[in-house]
Amino acid sequence: MSEVRLCQLTISTSGLRLSILENAEEVAHLFIYFLRNDLHAQPFALAEDLYVVEWARGKGYGSKLLEHASDLARRHGCYKIIGTIRHSRADLHSYYADRGWHNHGICVRIDFEQ
Repeated sequence: MSEVRLCQLTISTSGLRLSILENAEEVAHLFIYFLRNDLHAQPFALAEDLYVVEWARGKGYGSKLLEHASDLARRHGCYKIIGTIRHSRADLHSYYADRGWHNHGICVRIDFEQ
């Protein structure tokens, strides 16, 4: 019988928290992480947790954050930027599509109790 081992190697990632302030109050934020894998020489970016406070929606803040995140990913030499949207948020599906993002598969996850 062959020996099978699970190995683990620590890798480094970096990320940024982008935010927009209106009158010194944060009204929108987005996290962007830069990650690597063995399949590509270039890194990829993950955009996570885009949020705009309800009263500030429709002012273009979310679009500005997504555009800035995409620009940062390009400047970091990323070959792609990915994000996730819940199935239940159909309004956001078209919001992202209108900004050049396209559905490229499904996101799977396991939630752990906190």
